[in-house]
Formats: sequence, C-alpha cells, structure tokens
Amino acid sequence: MADSTATKIRKSCWTGSTRGIIKSISKLCKVADFTDGKGTSGYVDFPAKSLPADCIVLGWKVVTTAAGAWDDDTTAVMTVGVAGATDKFSGGGAASVAAAGTTGDVGKLATNAPLVFNDTAATPRVTVTGNSDFTAFVTAGTCESTVTIYYIELN
Repeated sequence: MADSTATKIRKSCWTGSTRGIIKSISKLCKVADFTDGKGTSGYVDFPAKSLPADCIVLGWKVVTTAAGAWDDDTTAVMTVGVAGATDKFSGGGAASVAAAGTTGDVGKLATNAPLVFNDTAATPRVTVTGNSDFTAFVTAGTCESTVTIYYIELN
C-alpha cells in the first residue's frame, strides 16, 4: 500500500530532507503595552529574539477587534519590523488599523524587493502611527490587535 501524502511529509521531516514548513509567532498588542514614540507613533516589541535566525519572513497579519479599534485617529496604520527598521517586514506601506478587521502585509513583495532573510534571531517590533500625537489617539486604552508573523525556518 502506498504512503499517504501526510505520511510522506512526516517521513521527509524526520529524515531532514524537507525544508520550508511555514511557521508563525503571534502577539496580542494592547495599547497599555505600547511605548510612546514621542510623536505620532508608539511601539511594542515581541519577546526578545522570538523570530529565529535563518528564516525567510513571508509577511504578517493583524486582527483588530471591534472593542480594540485604534480610538481617535482614523488614519492609524501599523508596520512590523525591528528597532531601527520598523518596516523591515512590511511591504513599503502600512496596514490600516483604524477600524476593526483583518489586514496584513506580504513582506517586501509589495515593493518588488526580495523577501527578508532573517540571519540572526530578531525581536519583532509593531509600530502604530496616526496623524495625531500617539497618546492623544489612544486615550480609551482599549485598543488592541493580534499580530501574527509568518516565516519559513531554513534549519
């Protein structure tokens, strides 16, 4: 009897001959956890080095709940990257989080640049930016979004 597709995949994983299983990390980003960037943006970091070394970042998704719409700024947008390159995993734009819903970004594909190869373990950073001062547009304190980063680990 021939092996099923699932059995073949399991065997190739055990023998180390398969690479490229899509993995993800997620973080619930509550407004109270954000650091005010002293301007129109604020940021929150994932746990330290939670994105592994030797991986290709495919993109990310954000789910903003009805109770967590970014309050007083209808221009609120999100980017995902790292400290010093806050849009590293974003495709040259930003995803609106001004209202409840699901959105995301497919990494650097949007600008026709290559996907990001993450050579060392990284601490992803989520940045929310609006047209107002950051503390002014998050006054209700109920804003929250769940961010998931998708990647392929090459080891």
